Amino acid sequence: MNRHRVLIVDDQQLFAETLKRALVFEEFTRVAYETSASEPEIMKMVGEFRPGVILMDIHLKHLDGFTISEKILKLYPDIIILMLTAFGYDDYVQKAMNIGASGILLKDVSMDELTRAITNASKDNFIISKITSKGGGSKRSKKRPKWVDHLSQRDIHILRLISQGYSNDEIAKEMNLGKQTVKNYISRIYGEMKVNNRFQAIRTILEVFPEYSSHQNLI
Repeated sequence: MNRHRVLIVDDQQLFAETLKRALVFEEFTRVAYETSASEPEIMKMVGEFRPGVILMDIHLKHLDGFTISEKILKLYPDIIILMLTAFGYDDYVQKAMNIGASGILLKDVSMDELTRAITNASKDNFIISKITSKGGGSKRSKKRPKWVDHLSQRDIHILRLISQGYSNDEIAKEMNLGKQTVKNYISRIYGEMKVNNRFQAIRTILEVFPEYSSHQNLI
């Protein structure tokens, strides 16, 4: 799979064309876009272009981006799909995870954030940008949960890096730790937090440490 072969699926031609030009400027080797809202045309483009990464708009005209993405992944399970949306609702995040997408990004992310997401996306780590609750966003609890007291300063540092979009490998490099050591730390931290995956962890982190959201890039 060529991670630098990117397909943009978005029915707004100006957005798709502008994004293509920006990615070409960032030296992605092959970039194409499909603005058709027709499922057959999209599937044909995927089959012919064989992208390593697809940037899929959630809200296509007359077509649900989640539905078409799920069909693509059944045929081409190795493709990385990053969902694009103008609204960072957390139920969109859960739905993207359920269909097997590798991340969900707001359309107003910076080009640095987008290229980082494309480069770091994998089947093992789910990338999220700027989660927003439909209820109005995360609020600091009046009293922090007891598990916070069980974390070391190193644990807190790891949580901050996770909230800033660092992958496990990047955390290992940043903290000068072995990759397995980082995995062990994260596994133990998740146990303290009573969460099972990165998505749940991020929601919990931003509820307890809302100040981290101002530093958040990609998760």
